[in-house]
Amino acid sequence: VVTSYDVVLEGDVKIEFNRSGDWTSVDCERDEVPNGVLPQGVLEYVGKRFAGAYVVEIEKGLRGYEVKLSNDIDLEFDKDGKFMRVD
Repeated sequence: VVTSYDVVLEGDVKIEFNRSGDWTSVDCERDEVPNGVLPQGVLEYVGKRFAGAYVVEIEKGLRGYEVKLSNDIDLEFDKDGKFMRVD
């Protein structure tokens, strides 16, 4: 039984989808994850608190999002995109 699908795009961008077709992770290596993928709360928090840094990886789980920034800081957000903690 297939539970996920992995897609690798040009530039080593990796996207994982669940069997329903929803993305579960986006990994752009050292490049920026497109803003359209990010929940609004994550986008706003990173823009305000980490000027000059950007999201290079995001994983969506049952309880929320795990985000890796270009400066190697890992953040956790709840399912509504509200900041929870630095991981």
